[in-house]
Amino acid sequence: MDRLTWGVQTKGRALIEVSVEVVDEGGMVVLSGVVEWFIARAVTIAC
Repeated sequence: MDRLTWGVQTKGRALIEVSVEVVDEGGMVVLSGVVEWFIARAVTIAC
């Protein structure tokens, strides 16, 4: 989280990776992967 906060505060954007596992009813991992999220600070425009 510190890296995410630092990236958004200093650069206005950050890229994070989230590891995901899908587990069946028996507890076996049937799918695993990494999802990348690009986060950018919202820009507000005065009217």
